[in-house]
Amino acid sequence: MKMVRIFLLVSFSMAAFAASGVQEHRVSFPISELKELDMESAIGVLPLSMKEVAALPLLSADPALVQKFIKQSAGVFWSSFYISGKKFGYSSESWTQEDHNGRPVLKRHSEIFFPSERTKHIFSTWFEVSGRGSIIEARYSVVKKHVTMNINVAKRGGQWVAVTVRNGETQSEKTLPNIEETLFNNDFAFRALLAAKQVKPGARYLLKFFSPEKCKDELTGVQLLASGTEQVAGKVVSCYKTETLSPGSGQIWKHIIGADGFLLVSRIGDSVLYSVNREGALSADDGLGGLFEKYGHFLIIGVVLLIIFFAPVKQWLRRMRER
Repeated sequence: MKMVRIFLLVSFSMAAFAASGVQEHRVSFPISELKELDMESAIGVLPLSMKEVAALPLLSADPALVQKFIKQSAGVFWSSFYISGKKFGYSSESWTQEDHNGRPVLKRHSEIFFPSERTKHIFSTWFEVSGRGSIIEARYSVVKKHVTMNINVAKRGGQWVAVTVRNGETQSEKTLPNIEETLFNNDFAFRALLAAKQVKPGARYLLKFFSPEKCKDELTGVQLLASGTEQVAGKVVSCYKTETLSPGSGQIWKHIIGADGFLLVSRIGDSVLYSVNREGALSADDGLGGLFEKYGHFLIIGVVLLIIFFAPVKQWLRRMRER
């Protein structure tokens, strides 16, 4: 459940990226400032309910707006995830333009890490940048200790097929219905509208998100609750407040998004996702618990070596006293 929460937010908004030439998208606000960042809903804007989500109008953004937003979205976006004030994990997301089997595409790539569970989740989706902006391939990988599982979703003979491989061995193949998420009806398209200032408080849409992990489209309802300015770290910041409802998981998140369309902070109950820079994402949680999470294996080795070394020293000292 915790992993699902994080990825839903990562989709809304590593050294491997640096190696590929993708630059980090830095944010200038420390978590201590983002903790207090919030906005009241605009007058007359009522909360969206789960039962209303399926009947919302499907978002269909102007392709020209999305193309413009694509150019603004180059880079890596880092986030840290906290539960009850303690850091639980971190994530990175990138949007890059590249060639995929000889055709121009936009690639969405997300990596989610849970250090305490030694688990990493990797999601990659390729969209065509022309035409309908359809998905042409999607992949999901999870690495947990000594187990690696991969799910690859692609068309074969005009039919969508999902192939699951576990530790190098094919486990299953199954056909899927048509994938409905596109570049123009997902969270990326909605953020493009926010960045273009084409959404007013109270506007509601149905968004599509294809999960390669679950091999199906997930429905999400989104509403713009407010727009305006807030004081953050002594600066006046233009931002939006939105809510997203996911009937599949039963979760309702509240988000504060910058005027550029990029996530600043998201909340549900005692769980919070903060947009940070790379150093903030990779840093251990504050306190002894976080230090042990990051350096615990060194401490354990040190204790073992101390025991091994101290036992003979203690015996030698005893013999010296007996003399």
